[in-house]
Amino acid sequence: MDNGTVSIVVTIFNIEKYLNRCIKSLINQTYNNIQLILVDDGSYDGSSIICDDWAKKDGRIEVIHKKNGGLSDARNCGLKHAKGSFVCFVDGDDYVEKKMIETSYNSAIQNNADMVIFSNYVVYSNKQKSVQHLHAKKNIYSESEIMSSLFDECIGSLPNDKTDYDIGFSPWGRLYKKSNLLDNNVNFKSERVLIYEDLMFLLDSISFFKKVVVLDEPLYNYCFNKESLTRKSDPNRFNKIKYQYRYLKSHSPYHHEIFGKKSSYLRFKRTMIGYVRNAITRTIKNDKHAYQNVKKISNDDLCQELLKNYPIQKLPKKQFIFSFFLKHKMALAIYFTVKIKSIHDD
Repeated sequence: MDNGTVSIVVTIFNIEKYLNRCIKSLINQTYNNIQLILVDDGSYDGSSIICDDWAKKDGRIEVIHKKNGGLSDARNCGLKHAKGSFVCFVDGDDYVEKKMIETSYNSAIQNNADMVIFSNYVVYSNKQKSVQHLHAKKNIYSESEIMSSLFDECIGSLPNDKTDYDIGFSPWGRLYKKSNLLDNNVNFKSERVLIYEDLMFLLDSISFFKKVVVLDEPLYNYCFNKESLTRKSDPNRFNKIKYQYRYLKSHSPYHHEIFGKKSSYLRFKRTMIGYVRNAITRTIKNDKHAYQNVKKISNDDLCQELLKNYPIQKLPKKQFIFSFFLKHKMALAIYFTVKIKSIHDD
C-alpha cells in the first residue's frame, strides 16, 4: 500500500563543498512528504557536521554515520532505512530540480508504475548546463516490453546512434517502488568488485518491474565534478572493465540477458567499447607510462573480442577513428590522437 512518502537516499563522502547545495534542493521540493536519508560514508572533512546541522533544522532528515564502505554499501544502507513506498537515489555532489519528486511520484501513481525514469542536466565546472535527453521509443513500457525493448535501450545504443546511450542505467534519475527492490532482495553490488555497480543494479532489478514510465524531462542535475572518485585516474581501470565483462559472460542470468540476444549484445558492445575508450583516454592523460599501457590494452583479447564483427563504420566519426585504431592495434595513433585532443581541450 502506498503511504505517500518518498524516501531519498543521499550518499556522502568528503563533499563538504557541494553538500549544502544538494540538501537545499531536496528540502525545498514542491512535494513535502519526503524522508531524506543522509548516508555519511565515513567522511573526514566537514560533511558529517553539515549533515547533523541540517538534521537539527528539518525533522524529515535522518542522518546515518557509518564506516567507509563505498558507494554501493552506502546506498544499500540507505535503502534499508527507507520508510517510503517509493525511493530514489541522489549523489551528494549533485542537486535536483524543485519538482523532481512531485513530477516523478505523480507519474508513478497516475500510471501505476514500478519505476519512473527521467532525464537530467549536465552541469559543467563553468556553471553551464546542457540537457542529457532520453531517446526512448515509448513513454510507457509494460510487461514483456520491459525485457524485450526497454532493457536494450538501457544497456547501450546501436552503432549508428549519435551517443553511447539511449536511456542509460544510472540509479539516479529514477524513482523506484521500494517493494519491487526489497521483496526481490535487490541491492547494489560493490563497485570495488564490479566497477560499474549501476549496470549491475539495472540487471538485477529490471525484470521485477511490471510497468515503467520514461519522462524526457530534466529533473536531476548531474555535476561534472573533476574531484569526484568516478573521474579520478585508476591505473587498474581497464582490468576492472575486463573482469566485469567476463563476470557477466560467465554468470546467469546475465549471460542470457546480454549475450543471448543479438540486439542486446550489439548494444552492450558499444557500451563496453565506450568504457575501454574512456579508460585509455584517462591513462594517456594521467599515466607517465601511458604509451606502454595503451599498447598493452590494444593487444588485449577483450578489445579484439568487442570489435570482432562490430560495424565500426556505422559509428560517429570520432568513435569510428578511435575504434579503427584499436581494432588494428595502432597504439601510437591512439596515443597521439588523444594527446592532440587534450591540448586543444585545454
